[in-house]
Amino acid sequence: MGRNLGRHPQAHGFLMLVFATVAVMMIGGSSTAVRATNNNLLLTNTPEELRERVMASKTFNESISAIAMVLTGALADTTNITLALSVVGGAGLCVTRGLSVA
Repeated sequence: MGRNLGRHPQAHGFLMLVFATVAVMMIGGSSTAVRATNNNLLLTNTPEELRERVMASKTFNESISAIAMVLTGALADTTNITLALSVVGGAGLCVTRGLSVA
């Protein structure tokens, strides 16, 4: 196989593409399995009257995390990382407290 790659340099690129595709598919599949297991455990261990709130809180957390990462990075660039994480953590606690009261 090594001698074949010398004659056909494109074969190496093709093999790398196949390997990368398989790796991405495996990572995506494992990520889906983790999310499904996480949802299953959350729903199984939560009382029925609280399931909607728990899943809403989980979905809200997942959707706002990308925005929070960007804001945390911007705040850390302008100040320092300790202050940025403290501000974002405090804001997260306030939002969580607000959702639990509502």
